[in-house]
Amino acid sequence: MANKMLVGQLLSKKGLERPSVGCSTNLRSLLGVLLAMVLLAIVGPLRAQPQPEAKKASAADRAAAQALFDEARQLMKGSKYKAACPKLQESMRLDPAIGTQLNLANCFEQIGKTASAWINFIEAAAAAKKADQPKRVKVAKKRAAALKPRLSRMKIIVAIKPEGLEVRRGEDLVGEALYNVWAPVDPGRHEIVASAPGKKPFTTRVKVEENAHEVEVTIEELEDAPLDKPPPETGDSTLLGFGIGTGVVGLAGIAVGSAFGFIAMSKRDESLKQCLIDDPNLCKAGGVALRDEALTAGTISTIGFAVGGAGLVAGVIMLVSATTGGPADGADAAAEQSTQLQVLPLIGAGSESSANGLLLRGTW
Repeated sequence: MANKMLVGQLLSKKGLERPSVGCSTNLRSLLGVLLAMVLLAIVGPLRAQPQPEAKKASAADRAAAQALFDEARQLMKGSKYKAACPKLQESMRLDPAIGTQLNLANCFEQIGKTASAWINFIEAAAAAKKADQPKRVKVAKKRAAALKPRLSRMKIIVAIKPEGLEVRRGEDLVGEALYNVWAPVDPGRHEIVASAPGKKPFTTRVKVEENAHEVEVTIEELEDAPLDKPPPETGDSTLLGFGIGTGVVGLAGIAVGSAFGFIAMSKRDESLKQCLIDDPNLCKAGGVALRDEALTAGTISTIGFAVGGAGLVAGVIMLVSATTGGPADGADAAAEQSTQLQVLPLIGAGSESSANGLLLRGTW
């Protein structure tokens, strides 16, 4: 109690009063201000945070940009603007600079690209203002203002906008916001292409003249594109390859069979000279050896013909299936399954049969 009285006396001597237990209006206002300051301290950086600066060019890029700039300046002194502009563009890409952009804008103006010149003067003025370079701001704005009345414009009118429509002017994509809007373009020839999924592309070419020429391009409703044919199945191409390979093996087998068949016949005919006329199976030792060689050659010939014939038939079937889209179904499939073709060798082995050749047998 004594302490409270002492505090009261001190306050009275200084002309102060003890505040009430509840918060006064002034105190609540002060708290509100403090709270607002805290909120601003928290939210402010999220909304007013400056944009991160562009990544600084490397020393190599800056050196290359300077070399290109110097060369472009020399070309411009000789009025070789068409050769100078691409070098300035590349210099600007490697190391953006206000001076480079001003020179690029001037170069574009000299070759008649008024829209490109105008926008580069506008951008250079903004960059110079940010960099606190008032002289360059004044020059860039003056040049841009002088160009503006001379700008040629194009309006791309989209009558019906299908889903997924994409419009390009040359290599530049025309955003939907630019549909039906007069936009500055460089004089010269322009190709306009409109495309959309499932639609035939629309293409037209227009020429924009200098000195405030205006051109309208109307994109009518795009026609439906014909349905694409399904791509051939990979199995068909694989089957075709197997068919060709198998056919080649078949031909090789038939060639081997024919060669050894000829050897077998020759050996047999030679062996008969050393055998009895009345009994060809009674022969001298040389005749027996020749007969054995003939039988061996005949066996190889038989195998060759069998493999070759089967390979050739299989190859033909594969080729037909690959080129006709596979075997038919239903009755055609049954008919195809019933079709068989066999190639069999004929080699005479005794005096009673001297026929040699091929037997072709098939069922349809």
